[in-house]
Amino acid sequence: KESEPHNPDASFKSVFAHPNGQLMKEGEILKNKALAETFRTLANEGVSPFYQGKIGADIVAELAARLPLSGIS
Repeated sequence: KESEPHNPDASFKSVFAHPNGQLMKEGEILKNKALAETFRTLANEGVSPFYQGKIGADIVAELAARLPLSGIS
């Protein structure tokens, strides 16, 4: 029996799908420009952007949109 079709959300598709919406296949090379830029920022500026800057704020915003995060600041 075949498994249920995958229904990835927009964030998942932005990383694991081609511009035409087709999901990547096993063995394809994944290029994640946003992650590469995050690594470059951390390499150039240290951990401050993660703990006090945009990287950390973006992570919290993404999690807050998906999970109840009451009490987290």
